[in-house]
Amino acid sequence: MYAVIEGNKVVAYGTVEQILNVSVGAEGVKSVIKENDLVEVVTKIDYNKNTEKLVSVEPYVDGKKVYSVKKEKLTQEEIKSNIEAHVDFELLSMNERTDKAAKDYVKALEAIKKSAGTVSEIEWPSKPLEESK
Repeated sequence: MYAVIEGNKVVAYGTVEQILNVSVGAEGVKSVIKENDLVEVVTKIDYNKNTEKLVSVEPYVDGKKVYSVKKEKLTQEEIKSNIEAHVDFELLSMNERTDKAAKDYVKALEAIKKSAGTVSEIEWPSKPLEESK
């Protein structure tokens, strides 16, 4: 995805073909981009998955780059939901087990839902080995 910038504002964005309303072969794309001062749109940025999320936005100029995403802080509700999803996924592995070790493990996992601040802070209990039959 590329953008046309006027001043400090994105006035058009999309593929080269969409912006210029032309059909450009693979060999000609680089020259057309340069000739028309198109700026590549950044669609991925680094963020902390435990405390932030990426949000798609209308392209905007920041410095000399154009971005179509921004990072936002996760709400407490979203953080709690992430923790619950990780714990629930682990709980699935205990569905068929009824032994004491499995029951203790399930209790420890359920406690995580109430106590963890973020997914990265979870101290996972040791998963019990499956009993031999």
